[in-house]
Amino acid sequence: MTKPAKIAVLGATGSVGRAACRELCSMGPYELVLCSRQPAKARAAAQDLNTATELRMVDIYTAAPSIFQDCDLVLNCAGPSWQTGWAAANLAWNSGAHYVDVAGYSLLKQRLTSYGEQARNQGRRMILTAGWIPGISEVFTRYALTAAEQLHGPAKELTLYCGARDYWSEGSVSDMIWHLFNDEHTGFGYLHKGRWTRLPFWKGSRRVSIQSLPDKEQSALWVYSASTVPLALERPDVNIRVGLILLSLRTRMTIASIKTLLRKHPQRAQTWLCDAIGNDARRLGVKGLLRVQVNCRSGHMREFELSTAENIQLTGMAGAAAAHMTLRGQTNPGVHFLGEAVSAPDFLSLLAERGVRYGEAQ
Repeated sequence: MTKPAKIAVLGATGSVGRAACRELCSMGPYELVLCSRQPAKARAAAQDLNTATELRMVDIYTAAPSIFQDCDLVLNCAGPSWQTGWAAANLAWNSGAHYVDVAGYSLLKQRLTSYGEQARNQGRRMILTAGWIPGISEVFTRYALTAAEQLHGPAKELTLYCGARDYWSEGSVSDMIWHLFNDEHTGFGYLHKGRWTRLPFWKGSRRVSIQSLPDKEQSALWVYSASTVPLALERPDVNIRVGLILLSLRTRMTIASIKTLLRKHPQRAQTWLCDAIGNDARRLGVKGLLRVQVNCRSGHMREFELSTAENIQLTGMAGAAAAHMTLRGQTNPGVHFLGEAVSAPDFLSLLAERGVRYGEAQ
């Protein structure tokens, strides 16, 4: 009998890590290595799983370079990503394992670029943004574009409205703060002919009505999404906009205040944003949504939607699905964001088997 593949899960005791482990159990069989610096929490997490598990106390900053040499893949669910990503990816690389990160944004991809050619030659995968938003959002965008063009011919414009209102962890909010202060594209704009084009602040948002939401009227902020850039470069004939939604007026004002006043006070900025988005979730409910509008040159328009009330579960599911497809040889070798690493129909079909519903918007 073939021995099950071994997957090391960093951040296995967090909410996303636990969700990923549960999904891997249903996709397996896999042997899971639950990595944590908190033994009691790791034992509790192991008791929830119906698969072979090993507990491993790991500090990614001080661990031996080849600590995961007995593992086939390292799945990083530990945050904040801007702190953990580089260390975790290097441990996977030096151990000869594939690497999947539910976050791992543009900065990490830039730093890993030097590994790209060698990874492709060795058939190794390093997949970043294998989460919900970004992650599934880019896979779903590719699916929607293909579906619309099959019906009506070449597209000229694509708009992705996306948002995830929830009680996000401190690590997740720390990543949000990091991007507010450090992303090179912090203003408003869109991707025109594959290049980021800035918009003046008075054109930086649009009112949009989304009937499937309880709070139908939304203000979409035109933001930069690095994981959408590969599609924009592949399809410079299509203008691409990303509209961030599901943010209350208070939260939008909090973000503006943080960018203006708290650049030198990241901890206070994190507290402010945690309070604001937590208040949104309490008042308006937990919700995640992707809505893609594709305008074709023929004059036709199609809209597609994927929604959830379980943002954190879906984040873990995406990471597990990327790991599962990687171990089955169904992802592209090299260093990639999720959208460019997988076949959109295959990835979404795997999610659909686990209850995720998507399709044309009603």
